[in-house]
Amino acid sequence: MNIYIGIDDTDNKESRGTGFHSRQLASVLEKTFEIKVLGITRHQQLVHPDVPYTSQNSSACIVVSDAPVDKLIHFCKQYLIINQVPGCDIGLCVIKEHKISKEIISFARKVKKEVVTQQQARTIAAENNTFLEGLCGTEDGVIGALAAVGLRKSGNDGRFIWLNGPVKELRDLPQDVMSLNELLRISGIHHAETANGEIVSDNPDVLLSQWVRPILKDGLPVVILSKTQNNVSYEWETAGKDIVRKLSD
Repeated sequence: MNIYIGIDDTDNKESRGTGFHSRQLASVLEKTFEIKVLGITRHQQLVHPDVPYTSQNSSACIVVSDAPVDKLIHFCKQYLIINQVPGCDIGLCVIKEHKISKEIISFARKVKKEVVTQQQARTIAAENNTFLEGLCGTEDGVIGALAAVGLRKSGNDGRFIWLNGPVKELRDLPQDVMSLNELLRISGIHHAETANGEIVSDNPDVLLSQWVRPILKDGLPVVILSKTQNNVSYEWETAGKDIVRKLSD
């Protein structure tokens, strides 16, 4: 059974963000527990004057294959505490996939639209027997950490920054033209669509941009492609940031 690890507020204005820390943690988890990291998704929360955040108010969810939950919790706690930076307010949530309830998903969706409190997050977690803990600072990260697992489980929110393909970190994909089938093979992306939801079939050549971020759609990693505007040898290119953010935030 897969396990979801939600983290939030691991950074300050000078440090690397939560996405970076989630990828670092994922890499260490694979080596330490000899498990597979099946994916890491980035999820956007509400940006509002009453919500404290460092830069973009996003959290991350790491999904791993089965492992001893108690040992996983202990390791993640120690890792995040040891690697904390001044001013961070880390929250950690760990839960088995089948235990993520409708109430947690509903709370997660609310976090995207409304100002919520730590107490609301802690109450939902307690009522659903979910591990949720603040590790330092104000502990405000518990809100985003719980939201991350709920949004990931919802199957239609956020975008991937890590997948279980030969090239795990999507930022390491080559900035080059390759066939769609090859892109899917090396990245672990399931399939390609246009921004309007039309599936791109056959096996066209695709230009990869500097920012390939598949979205989470119907529980699957889906890369968004756009038609090229210039008279070039390839017909498609990976969609730009504005399009992907609109579909995933």
